[in-house]
Amino acid sequence: MAIEWAGQKYSVKLTTEPIGGEDGKRAFLGRTDETDNTIVVDGTMPRSRQEEVLIHELVHIADMTVPEFIVQIIGRNLYGILRENGLLVPNLMGRVSDGEISAAEAEKLNQASNDQAEQMGMRKA
Repeated sequence: MAIEWAGQKYSVKLTTEPIGGEDGKRAFLGRTDETDNTIVVDGTMPRSRQEEVLIHELVHIADMTVPEFIVQIIGRNLYGILRENGLLVPNLMGRVSDGEISAAEAEKLNQASNDQAEQMGMRKA
C-alpha cells in the first residue's frame, strides 16, 4: 500500500536487518525521482518504535522545509498523542508496509537520495 500526499506516492519498506550505522538513522525518506519515493524503517526495532519513526517521516513528507529538530518534536508528540488516546490503527506497520528491503538495498537507496539532494543544493556534502 503506498501512502499518497501532494501528488506523490511513497512506499514503506521494513529492513530485514539493523540499519543506522555511524549516523544512527533508524529510518529515512528516499526520494530518488518523481516515481520512486520510499520510506525505509529499521524492521528490527520494536513495532511501537517503528510506528514512531514512520510518523516522524510522515511529518517530513507533510512539509520538507521544517528543520529536523522541529520534526523530531512534532513527530514524537504526535505519536504520543495518538498512542495515549488509542488513535493508532491496530497493526499500523502491517497495513502500510510494502514489503522488506535488505540493509544493502536500503543503503543504495539512501545514497541515491543523498546524491540527488546534493545535486539540487538541498543537502551539504
